[in-house]
Amino acid sequence: AFDDMTERIAEEIGAMKEVGEADLLQAWARFFSSQLRFRAPTGEYHLPVHSSLAHGLERRTGLPITLSVLFAELGRESLSLRTFGVPAPGHFIAGAWVGDRMFFVDPFSTTGRVLDPTEAALAVAQRTGRSPDVIMPYLR
Repeated sequence: AFDDMTERIAEEIGAMKEVGEADLLQAWARFFSSQLRFRAPTGEYHLPVHSSLAHGLERRTGLPITLSVLFAELGRESLSLRTFGVPAPGHFIAGAWVGDRMFFVDPFSTTGRVLDPTEAALAVAQRTGRSPDVIMPYLR
């Protein structure tokens, strides 16, 4: 299932590699949320199945860490993006290097927006109720 999805992603947006890494990352973030429709689980949020990568890939739902790992791994495998997971206090998001700058995506949200560090700290703070100042060191 993972291989099939990486092939689909490469076919659908892989041609955008010519437009630059920043635009490719933005296209991947949008595609992940709008076309592939990865989402937060409905119903019993804390069920162990929502931590499963296989379940997340099949059902396209999962906890923040599950969706972030899928976002990072699918982006790396299908598009050669330099993506990674970011454990922030109370939340987990994905990061990506574009040149020498870091950007972030919250695959748990449905916006498909790429965030700079300040925007990411504010988004995580809003979701967790923690101060952006507490979040920022985790994004460095």
